[in-house]
Amino acid sequence: MQISKLQFGIQNYLILSILAFVAMPIFASEIFINPKSQEIKMDEQFEISVFLDTEGENINTIDGRIIFPKDLLILKEIKDGSSIINFWIKKPETKSDNQIIFSGIVPGGYVGKKGLVFSAIFQSKNEGIGMIEAYQTRVFLNDGKGTEANLTTSNFQFIISKEFSSTQILPTQIADTNSPELFSPIISQDPIIFNGQYFLVFATQDKGVGIDHYEILEKGQQGSLRQFLNQEEWQIKESPHLLRDQKLKSYIYIKAVDKVGNERIITIFPQNPLKWYENYFILFTIFMGIILIAWRYIRKLRSAPSLFNIILIVISLASPIPILAADLYFSPTTSSYDAEQVFSVDLYISSMENAINAASGMISFPPDKLEVISLSKDDSVFNLWVSEPTFSNNTGLITFEGIVLNPGFMGSAGKIININFKAKEAGDAPLTFYSSSALANDGQGTNVLVN
Repeated sequence: MQISKLQFGIQNYLILSILAFVAMPIFASEIFINPKSQEIKMDEQFEISVFLDTEGENINTIDGRIIFPKDLLILKEIKDGSSIINFWIKKPETKSDNQIIFSGIVPGGYVGKKGLVFSAIFQSKNEGIGMIEAYQTRVFLNDGKGTEANLTTSNFQFIISKEFSSTQILPTQIADTNSPELFSPIISQDPIIFNGQYFLVFATQDKGVGIDHYEILEKGQQGSLRQFLNQEEWQIKESPHLLRDQKLKSYIYIKAVDKVGNERIITIFPQNPLKWYENYFILFTIFMGIILIAWRYIRKLRSAPSLFNIILIVISLASPIPILAADLYFSPTTSSYDAEQVFSVDLYISSMENAINAASGMISFPPDKLEVISLSKDDSVFNLWVSEPTFSNNTGLITFEGIVLNPGFMGSAGKIININFKAKEAGDAPLTFYSSSALANDGQGTNVLVN
């Protein structure tokens, strides 16, 4: 059968089309704006939403910008309530009057076809044809390597005219009476952030109108001199926040406030609670008790001095009491994880009043909830290990025993070991110290562990 030139050309076209289609990537995440298009009246408000379709891939990071024509539109409001983004590196905000820039992370990743990133409300101001488009937007796979995923974008086209009667109705604001979501702030320390000082990291979501701001209150413990002298107040802060109390002796309150005033307050308890000798109420009570006992005894004598003189005598006889105290603690102090998730916990020692040269102990963990993957001595303050840190997933025990050579260790955050856990199933999983000790570098091996 004779094939005509037209049939031959059609066959070649079909073959090339099939090859081109096969060469296309099967999976490509998409950033799209909903609705796709709209006719808008002059001086009318309308809402667009930015969504992510992962096309089956697991995405944990997204950043980019949304560009709009500033000669046609006025940006009125940005809403991030109900966003899939759990942690904003840069919350959606305006830049250069015609851009919305954003960058955020989804811990654990997100897989879905219509994940809301954020919404924006605009108002038309001039007639014309325009487009709101996603620009320089990127998404990254949740593969532990930060691999950039293939991405396509779908934009929003509009026409503004005095004659249109828009069928788009701006969504009615739903009354939001719910507080922001529960969250777990973390106290951390990093040599490249705030010069190695302690800082606080926090973030949460509000499924209604979105988070407006955060407030922080560092409150001294009842009985501390700071609590007596200072009147603490809430202050508006952002994450990460440099802690004022670097000794971690204060209560920390974090208040998340949404855009209609609903609040959620989270409390972090002191990692280094006051010792009895740091509580001025106790010291004052003991001091006055001594004075009264001494005065009652001495006044029986014929030449009994006055109460004022007794106070002077007690003060003059009082000698400094040596303060010996060290603490063992975990960082983070509390957190939540998904089943099968691997996470890290650091064991630290704090000794601010005296140097320590040895520490040992036993840590128990619930083996039905947790599994130790590995222990690491990297960056440990211990120079010499009496016995290597060990663990048993059968008994749920971790042991350690090490030495810090002269002049010993003194500080608030001496790292001992790092523990990598794997969460096995849901439930509470406390880590508990047993048979622990911290020995002072005083030539006598005094155990100064108090907490």
